[in-house]
Amino acid sequence: MKKISSVMGNRRFSYFIILTFIAGSLLLIAVQINSAKNTKELIQNKNYVPAIICVKSTVIF
Repeated sequence: MKKISSVMGNRRFSYFIILTFIAGSLLLIAVQINSAKNTKELIQNKNYVPAIICVKSTVIF
């Protein structure tokens, strides 16, 4: 009779979970670095005022 391995006992599944965790962590770090860079640019460019676009709306009775 063959020994039935559990799902958590399967090495491939364990490696998949570990690699998924590492990939997710790296993705999160990349997003945080990008966000910090964009925030820094916004703070440095705080004196820049974009042109205000006025939209006139007409009401038809």
